[in-house]
Amino acid sequence: MNASKWFVRVTGLLAALAAQAAFADSCALDPTHGGGGMDATSRFGIIRSVATGGNYNGGHGGQDLRAEVGTKLYAPFDGTVLYRTASVTGGNMLAIKNANGDVVRMMHLSGFADGVVKDKTVTAGQFVATSGSTGKGTGPHLHLEYSVKRQDDVRNAWVEKGMTREQVFKAQNHFKPKGDGTYITDPAGYMCDAYTFVKDAAKDNAVLGKTTKEQYQILYGSVPNGTPPSPSSEYTDAQANAANSVAVQANANGKTVTEFLSNNDGYGALPGARYDSYENISPSEMLAREAKRRMFDADWQQNLTKISSRALWVDYLQILAASNYMQEAIYRKREKVEGLLAVIVAQQADDQRKLVDAARNRAVQQAATAALK
Repeated sequence: MNASKWFVRVTGLLAALAAQAAFADSCALDPTHGGGGMDATSRFGIIRSVATGGNYNGGHGGQDLRAEVGTKLYAPFDGTVLYRTASVTGGNMLAIKNANGDVVRMMHLSGFADGVVKDKTVTAGQFVATSGSTGKGTGPHLHLEYSVKRQDDVRNAWVEKGMTREQVFKAQNHFKPKGDGTYITDPAGYMCDAYTFVKDAAKDNAVLGKTTKEQYQILYGSVPNGTPPSPSSEYTDAQANAANSVAVQANANGKTVTEFLSNNDGYGALPGARYDSYENISPSEMLAREAKRRMFDADWQQNLTKISSRALWVDYLQILAASNYMQEAIYRKREKVEGLLAVIVAQQADDQRKLVDAARNRAVQQAATAALK
């Protein structure tokens, strides 16, 4: 190989390694490298029975990924092996800690790669273990946990099977510190890729989303910070910017999101008439306006792609408020109709009463006349 070709090859290799390193810094790589088909067999935070692999005191603390026994697993980021151990529930476990203090734990492993021991430095994409079914579980899979140092960064809402949208909206964060002082959080916020829910986990797709990142966005109101600008991403840059628009505006004003939002700005609500302006129109007019706004207004359709999920929740609540107002208006109309019917019945009854009274009077008069003869 001549010097010029060698230089080109080395330069290209260095560029590829630099790109890979930059990508790994932005999010955590798939530890299965697609070996499980990018399928998730159980949701993070789902409350499960102990018999089905759940714990005794809350929601599922990890993300279960499909991985047959012996599937090679790779380090999701650069870091140091915190420990490799075994337990009754988690089976063989491996924990890796990165420079930020975040910790990834892999459980139910069948084995470890050579040289992967405590305090060993590993790089993103390095082979570190093989999946299995050790410990307590329902079959071969990879239980992936992610924990962070700051409690403020925790996204750990517990969910249940068959939840309604209203229940999802009320889901609260729970803080579960690990023995090393870090807190369990939803891995989807840090992973590069989205995993599709399959089998029993897919039953709640309509409410909780069909992928790990969709669930993250529904529960926590923002696009996961690990979403990379790659063709395999579940979200485009425009969608990510739209979902985080409120945070961007708050940061530009030097405020937190809570400080930036107020009752006055409508929480980024969609434009259009609100339920409090419906007092002077009929229920049919209200229904026509709401239908036109959501089904025929091109501007409203475009606005859907520009606002945060919080604004969509606001609009959803406005829909409920409008629905309640319409139900009340319909109830009042029904009262009026029933009142009118009562009046009609009373009038009809009055006419009948007069006929009966007249017949009775005639009968009395006839009886009196007969008695006098």
